[in-house]
Amino acid sequence: MRSSEVAARGAVGRRVLTCLQTIDVGRLTSDPVFLVPGGFIAVTGQGPVDSNESSKTTFEAALSLVHGDPGWRQASPQFSAYAAELLFNPPNAPAGARVRADVGFIVAVFAEAGQPEAGTAGGGDPLTVWVRIRRHDDPGFEATVAPGVRLARGSSNAARIEDAKRVWASLRGPKWGPQVYARALYGPGVSCLSYVSTRGGRSEQRTTLLGSDVSQLSPEQIAWQLIDLAAMRHLFQNEATQRVEFFRLTQQLKEKEQEVSRAQETVAACTRQAEAITRRRQMLDQAAAALDQHVARTVSQALDDLAQLHKDRDAASAAAEQAKQDVDEVFERLEALDPATVAGLVARTADERSAAERARQPVADRADRLRLDIEMADRDLQQAADAAAGWSGRAAAAVEAECLDAQAAAEDARTRAALARERQEEAAAHLNAVRLGQAGPAGERLKQAGIDWHLLDDAVEVAENARPLFDPLLVPFSGAICVHPDDHADAVAALAGLPGCMLVSARRGDHRAAGSKRASGVAGDVRPAGR
Repeated sequence: MRSSEVAARGAVGRRVLTCLQTIDVGRLTSDPVFLVPGGFIAVTGQGPVDSNESSKTTFEAALSLVHGDPGWRQASPQFSAYAAELLFNPPNAPAGARVRADVGFIVAVFAEAGQPEAGTAGGGDPLTVWVRIRRHDDPGFEATVAPGVRLARGSSNAARIEDAKRVWASLRGPKWGPQVYARALYGPGVSCLSYVSTRGGRSEQRTTLLGSDVSQLSPEQIAWQLIDLAAMRHLFQNEATQRVEFFRLTQQLKEKEQEVSRAQETVAACTRQAEAITRRRQMLDQAAAALDQHVARTVSQALDDLAQLHKDRDAASAAAEQAKQDVDEVFERLEALDPATVAGLVARTADERSAAERARQPVADRADRLRLDIEMADRDLQQAADAAAGWSGRAAAAVEAECLDAQAAAEDARTRAALARERQEEAAAHLNAVRLGQAGPAGERLKQAGIDWHLLDDAVEVAENARPLFDPLLVPFSGAICVHPDDHADAVAALAGLPGCMLVSARRGDHRAAGSKRASGVAGDVRPAGR
């Protein structure tokens, strides 16, 4: 048996019960009871009133206990006490009498079913399951396994009881308690479903499919008991877990989208603020440039006016010097002239001087205006410098740094949102694959196109003795889809754009491969589809 099969089916695997031995259990003898796999066993008996006290119910309870029947309520704290009630306890015995058994054993031999063509009813590698029940000591219930056939031996009941204790003391390996022994022996599924009126010290209180009152079960209760019997409860639990995870990822995606929206709003606000600061800086730069241009023009004009005034002053000085010379020359000439002539010349000179002063007056007025213009330009320049020094706004570099941080946070939020969206899509794809079977999206497309199909894994069943040869050969074709040859072209067109699909175009026939029990649609060819 492969290790994966042992892990899936527990230590017992595919073996079936072939022998049951009870030691100090009820009034049952310690003789081994051989059972025929697949047979129907009737245990009957009736006393004067109801039961004849032949331990029929005790035998059924021991059989269901060693099989891990969930009706025993293994998770209950009272399980060990219920199981201890199976031990030998004769009626009408005194309360302190030592005839009651304090320790008992249930021994079950499991063997693999033989091949029908070999003519044997059992064979292979047998396994013996030992269960010890104690009334007072802890642990009250333990189960373990032993390879081969390990029954309690002896010529008498007392000898077999002592040999059972020696066999239990010699067993090595793990020993399992009430909550784990069923899974360890038989796997996660339900290996036994029985209706026993009394399970040791516990009376049957629930309505089951095997009881006479099955009509009292609701459709939901019937469905859950069938699911437990088929060991499919974990599939429903996985689907519920996936739905919860899908809802959680959807909520997380919505939260991330909200974070991205808030980050985008923050980036937009920072961008608007940065643009406003940039516009104000541009206005300040334009104002400074205009002020510099105005000051430059004013200073240049003032310098030109000053240069012109210097020229006019030099010209006026030269004219004054020339006038002085002329006056000196006039005085010299006046000394040489008579008073009357001098008086006339003086009068003309005074007139010329008055004319020169009148000509100089506009130049003086223009110089005064230029001085006023220079003073006004200096005052405007000082006001602009004071306004620039008193500006209290934040620096553009700090605002740009905040804008970059906000953009980085927005990018990180977008990345997380993309990862959350990917996880959501993967969860949705996996959920759809669980609903549709192994074919997944390919089967959905063929169903929408109206094409009949089935999986190659469902069409080929390999006999147990041929699995070591054919299982590795069939692994590359796991998930291949079989269609009728007439639908081959339509199937290829339907699967276009879906890479990774394997399409088997086959016609039905009785072409049986060596070691196969059933082959449907074997004759044909295998082609990749979806390119």
